Amino acid sequence: MNLQNTLKILLVDDDHQLRSVFADFLSDDGHLVATCENPVQAIKLLKKEHDFNLIISDFNMPLMTGGDFNQWLIDSSLNIPFILMSGNIEQITEAKRSKLSLLALLEKPNAIYQVKAIIDQLVEGTYKACV
Repeated sequence: MNLQNTLKILLVDDDHQLRSVFADFLSDDGHLVATCENPVQAIKLLKKEHDFNLIISDFNMPLMTGGDFNQWLIDSSLNIPFILMSGNIEQITEAKRSKLSLLALLEKPNAIYQVKAIIDQLVEGTYKACV
């Protein structure tokens, strides 16, 4: 995957402070970032806009988990690279992971630097998924 230098990223997280920090960090790096506080809002947005280059989502959120959101994308045939984050990565069992289509599974709070490295590699066309 070789993408342009500026990515259009959808960031989904119910934690306002984390969402804001991530969005600012990614925007400062030159990317266009849309944010939603839960997957239900994100789905409404994706039904209107399909041109995101990347989705970054938390796992534990009200209304719908990040895993269920990823499954919705699969069922909807929206092939958008997806990074899933969690503060408790152990809760996402191997059985759950095998049903998802993930670019990466990252543990909070250090995920922000891993996300930047992955995005840089996506832009360069050198990223190899390791989920």
